Amino acid sequence: IISGNFPERETGMLEQAAVQEIDFYLGDPKEGSRKGLATMLRGMGLKNTKAFESADSLVHAIKHRSPDVLMVTSDIHGDVFKMLKGIREQDIGLNPFTVISVIIEQDNDRQLNGAMQSGADDIMTSTPSAGQVMDRLERVAFKRLPFIAKPDYIGPDRRREDQRKMPFQVFEVINTLKDKIEGRTCSLMQLEDDIAVMMQDVRAAQLEGYGHKLGFLCNRVIKAYENKQPVEEIDKTLRVLQSSLNKAAITARKSDESGLASICSGFAGKIDGIFTEKNRPTAQELKLLKTLTRAYQMSRENISGADKPH
Repeated sequence: IISGNFPERETGMLEQAAVQEIDFYLGDPKEGSRKGLATMLRGMGLKNTKAFESADSLVHAIKHRSPDVLMVTSDIHGDVFKMLKGIREQDIGLNPFTVISVIIEQDNDRQLNGAMQSGADDIMTSTPSAGQVMDRLERVAFKRLPFIAKPDYIGPDRRREDQRKMPFQVFEVINTLKDKIEGRTCSLMQLEDDIAVMMQDVRAAQLEGYGHKLGFLCNRVIKAYENKQPVEEIDKTLRVLQSSLNKAAITARKSDESGLASICSGFAGKIDGIFTEKNRPTAQELKLLKTLTRAYQMSRENISGADKPH
């Protein structure tokens, strides 16, 4: 959902009784609009609305208790998009599937791209009224886009039909906003268990994506060497490859796949040797790059095989 125009509130939408248990966090550095909207939201039934003026204060609160809904302005003090990606990666808070709504400046492509890449569910280009917030909540509760997981992205699947050539696993993620609207509650322990199970699948999809990315980068480096392209250009690709390996290792550790993490970290360290020499690689170094993808896939296959029942 990306919009700056809001429909008038209609009857038959969310009622106060349906939203009383929703934990709603609002982040806005502007004191007047922050306090005003928070007061109106509480008056409309969102009694668990909490307001924050900075990304740091939001992070502190989310680490203590993940909200059902987070609405934040792009001009909040701190790196807002880094914070949102941290939520989606479960580096911040318990629930990486919190409903996230971002308010950006109109005609600001940088902010729009940042909000989309951070995994936000809803992006707005003007501060909504309390009634309009209720409309958006109902929409994202019952018409939420399914999620996809890629190496550097967890969030709504916004691909157009012509962009769906690369198949990604689609996830109908946990939606505590919808659960509470419909009167369903679960214990914190049950929620933790449900999130852990879903994140196993999300991490597996990310690691699968890293396999494709690493293969592409290795082939690109090898062809560049074979075609005698400038060393500087090749080094740029090698740096991207090294960064991807380090990120894949982090994801593997989060998935308790220590063997795969060691493989990725080991290959990343060996790439440093290619950088420092600043010349054409030896036959052994080219062989190293050629075996990287296979070693990665074999480790993934061994892990998948071990997980299957005998």
